[in-house]
Amino acid sequence: MVDSLRLGVYGVHNEPAIVSLDRSVHGIICGPTGSGKSFLLNSIAEQAKTGGADVIVCDPKGGHDFEDPTASGPIEVTAALEEVAAAVVRRNSGTWYHRMIVIADELTALGLRQSGEPKTAARDRLDRTQAALGTSVLLGRSSGVHLILGTQRGDLNGGVLTGAIRDQLGWRVGLGYLSGDGYRMLGWPSDLEPPRRARGNGWASGLSGVEAARPVSLRVTRT
Repeated sequence: MVDSLRLGVYGVHNEPAIVSLDRSVHGIICGPTGSGKSFLLNSIAEQAKTGGADVIVCDPKGGHDFEDPTASGPIEVTAALEEVAAAVVRRNSGTWYHRMIVIADELTALGLRQSGEPKTAARDRLDRTQAALGTSVLLGRSSGVHLILGTQRGDLNGGVLTGAIRDQLGWRVGLGYLSGDGYRMLGWPSDLEPPRRARGNGWASGLSGVEAARPVSLRVTRT
């Protein structure tokens, strides 16, 4: 059973950047277009599948970043996240044998009103999405369910990522050039220095062997 994920290397000595799923249950990866966010999410999905986990990939944007997403588009993804939350409740009161890794990229798209969708329906969908995510992050540890959320910036996510949800994300990655507010929303100093090279480089916290809240330089590499 997969117990950890490798993100790349960190620090000046290029030590393995490892996330322990027992220690840091859920995570968030922030990064603008071209930062390497989708590459890292795909790498995580592949590691999880190879390790025997049940992998659910949600792509609200409906693009081509993932080869075969479980759910595509905001409406379909909301329904998938609700199914995950229901599974979390079932697993929490029973026995589970495989971890479930849930990847949801482009959170901003989840909060957008779709063409022809009434405002009330869009608001209801956003509320349902937040409720599903909230259930999953709160009960994930005891259920073996891990949420990995992707967004371009931690402070720009269409209202999907509430403070209560963000607080449960134990490991955090910021790739490419983020603003001071972007770093601050990840719980880091707003004056953190951006990487010299944007793609595949940035900062991370919550890694194994590193003080939980301290960001360290990260370079995403192939596993």
